Amino acid sequence: MDILYQIRARQDSFSAGEGRIARLMLEDVGFAASASLEELSQRAEVSTATLSRFARSVGCRDLRDLRLQLAQASGVGSRFLDPAGLPEQSAFHRQILGDIEATLRQHLSGFNQASFVDAVNLLGKARMDPTRSAWAGRRVCAAMNCRCAWFAWATRLPPATTR
Repeated sequence: MDILYQIRARQDSFSAGEGRIARLMLEDVGFAASASLEELSQRAEVSTATLSRFARSVGCRDLRDLRLQLAQASGVGSRFLDPAGLPEQSAFHRQILGDIEATLRQHLSGFNQASFVDAVNLLGKARMDPTRSAWAGRRVCAAMNCRCAWFAWATRLPPATTR
C-alpha cells in the first residue's frame, strides 16, 4: 500500500512525536525522502528512536525502507497532497467524499490481508466465473461482478473470462 496513504490514514492515531513526523513527511515528501536521519529528527523535534518506531508503525522494516518508499511516492503521490492544485468542491461533493472516506476507514480497520489474498487465489483457480452463471439473479450478478472486478484490480489479476 502507498506509504503516503498509510501515513495520512493513520495520522490521528499517532503519538505526539509520531504526529510531528507524519506532518513533516506529508508537507515535504521530497525533504523527508532525502534528508539525513539527524535532519529529520531535528526538524520534527523527535529522537531517532521515535523515527524508528514511526517507520515500523507505518509498515516499513526500518528507516531506510521508509525513506525508499517516500522517494518512490514523492513523484507520484505528492500531487494528491497539494491542496492548492485541487479544484474547489461544492458542499454536496465534500459530503459525498466525506461519506466515502468514512466508510473506507471503517472497513479498513477490519481488513485482513491474508484472507483477502486467500479469496483472490480461490477466485483465480475457479473453473467457472460464478457471476455469470445461469442460476444467479440479475442483482446478484451485478454485485458479484463489481466485487470480482475490484478483487482483480486490487491484486492486478487479469479480469475473469467466461469459460
